[in-house]
Amino acid sequence: MAEQSKQHAMEMHQQPDKAHLKAMADMSELMQDPAAMQQWFNLKKKQFDSLQDK
Repeated sequence: MAEQSKQHAMEMHQQPDKAHLKAMADMSELMQDPAAMQQWFNLKKKQFDSLQDK
């Protein structure tokens, strides 16, 4: 999965897709603060866990 994410990021950087570039910059900034990154991760996990299986 990490390799797919890396490949996707490289493709979006080459296009360049402005929405993806902004998201990548936002994530890069978020990753500089471990507490903020953990908070983001916990929120996404909670959202994922609340999804119903189909």
